[in-house]
Amino acid sequence: MQKAPARVQSQPVKWQSLVQSLAEEFSCPISNIEQILWRERHQLEEEARIKDFIPVLAVKQARHYLKMARLAPPNTHRTS
Repeated sequence: MQKAPARVQSQPVKWQSLVQSLAEEFSCPISNIEQILWRERHQLEEEARIKDFIPVLAVKQARHYLKMARLAPPNTHRTS
């Protein structure tokens, strides 16, 4: 049972690595990536009955949002 604490401790490192990776992939400041991920995660937590996969789904939605923002004309903003 010693592996569980190691996983819990390594999750923030994995999360920061993921944030860094998204920031590099989309040439976006880390603070913006963190804000987008927080928003997506918060929205999912409000709606979800099963919360096990919220982090995975938040990353997926954040990546989709970032891709759409990259393709959108400069004056187009997300309103939701």
